[in-house]
Amino acid sequence: MVQQGSYKDESDYVRDLVRRDEEKNREFLMTKAAIQEGLDSGFSNRGLDEIWLQAEKNIQIAKMGKYRITTKEDFDLLILHPLPFINSALNKQPAT
Repeated sequence: MVQQGSYKDESDYVRDLVRRDEEKNREFLMTKAAIQEGLDSGFSNRGLDEIWLQAEKNIQIAKMGKYRITTKEDFDLLILHPLPFINSALNKQPAT
């Protein structure tokens, strides 16, 4: 990769590998935490189809508002408490 000109030097290449590994690990930990939170939350009176449909709608609204989901808090807000998230996405402001 360094010889092909994608990276300035070996150090730059190693930093990129570390950054990518940290990102994958962060995504894994966020997914693991979300699964555990779901298990801990108990049962819902809504069916999977209803929950999935609502999540897809919320994600589409977020994309229209160009709001980036970058943290577990963003994801929680989007899936678990969508109304403030949807309002902020439509206003193109981060949710609080």
